[in-house]
Amino acid sequence: MERENEKDCYSRLLSGMEPPFRHTEEQAWALLEKRIQTAENRRWRPVTQWAAAAAAMLLLAVGIYSAGRLGQEPEQVVHITGTGEKREVVLPDQSVVTLNAESSIRWSKDWSGRIVNLQGQAHFRVTKGSLFTVETAMGSVEVVGTSFEVVSTQDHFEARCHTGMVRVKALGQELDLLPGEGVGVQEGVLRPVEVTSGNPGWMEEELNFDNTPVEEVWLTIESKFGVRIDRRNLPSDKSFTGTFRTGSLEDAMETVCLSLGLSFASDPLTEVVVVNRAEEIR
Repeated sequence: MERENEKDCYSRLLSGMEPPFRHTEEQAWALLEKRIQTAENRRWRPVTQWAAAAAAMLLLAVGIYSAGRLGQEPEQVVHITGTGEKREVVLPDQSVVTLNAESSIRWSKDWSGRIVNLQGQAHFRVTKGSLFTVETAMGSVEVVGTSFEVVSTQDHFEARCHTGMVRVKALGQELDLLPGEGVGVQEGVLRPVEVTSGNPGWMEEELNFDNTPVEEVWLTIESKFGVRIDRRNLPSDKSFTGTFRTGSLEDAMETVCLSLGLSFASDPLTEVVVVNRAEEIR
């Protein structure tokens, strides 16, 4: 009814128009209705588009949040040892890990898959069960139930089997180790390394080295005794084979230096040990 009244009103207005008005009354009415509809669309479209955009942004935000939640790494349990410290850690499956100094181990709090990540040096006594994996930066070790040792630093990797059997994966290779066997990454290839009977020496306050790059020996002494070794004037391509107790820094340095034809002098105040060729220290 209201629409008809509007049409009557516009009809009266249009009836008094003379040329150059070029449309009939019905044509003019149709054109006017079209313009009104167009104006209404223009008035409501921004609101509709804004609402649609807002809804899209909300869905995107929810999607990103949900994806972020789904993609989050599981909460980690972490154990770290300091200089000169050893620590025994019991895992959720009752496996026992002994961490050497300046080492760390972590695993998912939900303990899915019996997987741990190691940085540094550790001895493992693994309870029997499903596959147990130690991941490191340079390789991994897989076992079911056994005892073994892993060393993993930035550019050094070793694995030694004490009981049972372990599978080492490194440099794209796989190798099964039996008790008394060990391998390490040396000069970019896997090579055999010595395995002592019983527990590793460092667990018994003793350090054993078998043709070990001397730089690794210095780093081990620094970590064990909490000192800094100044070795700037020494070649780094030498290797050391030998054993020393970890109770005395003096004894450790003397054992290594005598073997390599070196001398050393230590400053107890700065905790710096300077190593030079034997003839350079008087």
